Amino acid sequence: MSGYPSFGISTKWAEDTLTPAEIGKKVQSTLQQLEPIAPAMSNWVLRDGQVGVSLSEASKRMTSVIEHSLEWKYPDGPDDPVYGYKALVTGSPTPSELMTPDTVHLSLTAGGRFENEFRFAIGDMAQPKAYDLITYPIYRGAMNALTSIWPCPWAIARVFDPNLPAFKRLSVFGGAWVAYLSAPLAAGLKPPPELVPEPTPGGGLILSSTKERIDPANAEHMRRARLLEQIMLDRVGLEDPPRNRTPAWHNARSGPC
Repeated sequence: MSGYPSFGISTKWAEDTLTPAEIGKKVQSTLQQLEPIAPAMSNWVLRDGQVGVSLSEASKRMTSVIEHSLEWKYPDGPDDPVYGYKALVTGSPTPSELMTPDTVHLSLTAGGRFENEFRFAIGDMAQPKAYDLITYPIYRGAMNALTSIWPCPWAIARVFDPNLPAFKRLSVFGGAWVAYLSAPLAAGLKPPPELVPEPTPGGGLILSSTKERIDPANAEHMRRARLLEQIMLDRVGLEDPPRNRTPAWHNARSGPC
């Protein structure tokens, strides 16, 4: 595997009761909260079936846009959102200039019975990065938008460098940059002094390994990232736990972050 380092935010939660109308409102709120963070977080384009539509157009019929994004449909019979609704959104500083290093990518699955998720990234692994957008304030701001709007019990911002052999052995929390734990997962946690803690309104906790852009070639950054990775493994667990243990991410959060 080769390519450029990727910097992404991701989270998972299990069954929620969100309807297409509620998901549409949350998508719109998320995009509106992201817009002031950076110029690239504008000119949003949402997938509506097989075509892309602008946020201004989608906002007139957001519920139907979400309904068109049903993740899986039965060949015959009524639609059943067992796997949720998948929204794909891109943003760019210049209209119609997508799939560039400064393109913002959002991927959301919500309203599903089993697994829901949210992913955020700027650029992709096939292109050089717009490093002026990959900063702590921007990713910390995106983390705040994600955790305050969606019912996620945890979230992680991390770096992944496909060119470094050590990264192939990392867990889903490897290269941890910024992490969020909801109140139940953060209860009683005393983070090491190398990490930067910030309490959230609902009793949760944001932890950062560095307030700089995390650098996979920086030994001190990676040492702190391993401390944060271990906390997330201890508090959240692996994505594929033993059959006799329910992973913490199976519990969608209720209430504020």
